[in-house]
Amino acid sequence: MKRLALLACALGATLPLSAQTLWDNGPLQTGTLSGNNVSMAESIGTAAGGATNSLLGTAVRNEAVSGSNPQHVADDFTVPVGMIWNITNFRFFGYQTSSGTTSTLTGVYFKIWSSQPGDPDDASMFGDFTTNRMTGTSFTGIYRIASGGAFANNRPIMQVDAAQGTPLVLTEGTYWISWGFTGSTALTGPWMPPVTPSDQGIANAMISSNFGSFGQFQSAITNNGTATGSFLNYEAPFVLEGTAVPEPGTMIALGAGALGLLARRRRNTA
Repeated sequence: MKRLALLACALGATLPLSAQTLWDNGPLQTGTLSGNNVSMAESIGTAAGGATNSLLGTAVRNEAVSGSNPQHVADDFTVPVGMIWNITNFRFFGYQTSSGTTSTLTGVYFKIWSSQPGDPDDASMFGDFTTNRMTGTSFTGIYRIASGGAFANNRPIMQVDAAQGTPLVLTEGTYWISWGFTGSTALTGPWMPPVTPSDQGIANAMISSNFGSFGQFQSAITNNGTATGSFLNYEAPFVLEGTAVPEPGTMIALGAGALGLLARRRRNTA
């Protein structure tokens, strides 16, 4: 009985007590300007005369993630080896120009895939693009602004939550999530601010228009509005919340390890 009790204690110590952030795909805030938190469109180097290369307002911006267009963006995440995730909330980020700080986003639609959408072995594991799963939306306190420009408050970034009454359970492995928004038809967008600053070493987000094939999610780089022929690849921001527990085999191994350590201590003190 003692061994069973010790094993139960060892396993119970591995279980989280409350929901936590399981995955955060990247930051949005790049600093503050005029006393406000901002997400500044990136600049890559400088143009003639020291002008910055602004990505906001270029002809190929590709920040649109609109369910009415429709466009969808996709990015990957990984459940660590030996773990099980119980996902209770999905959080996405978007905005509509000139919305004010009251969110005008009306829906989020998403799917979980077993691999990158479009791969021969991809499989939709959860969700669809017909069910609005939004459970709440609110202002993040961050404004999207042009690179090197003055502060402007006409692009307030909203978070969109999709809480799950029944947790989505995923075992170890790499998955992809794709999503799109709907919003007020009186405003432009919805738009999605990409992860900022981007990391060219890992940026692999994809985008699809009109439910077609997915391609690299990127923006053209310009020098004072003149295209350079170069592109900046993006990551897409999203957060997964819930609880993480070891898989049964891992839990048994942890418990056995704890019992073995206890046995050695007893021998050493005998």
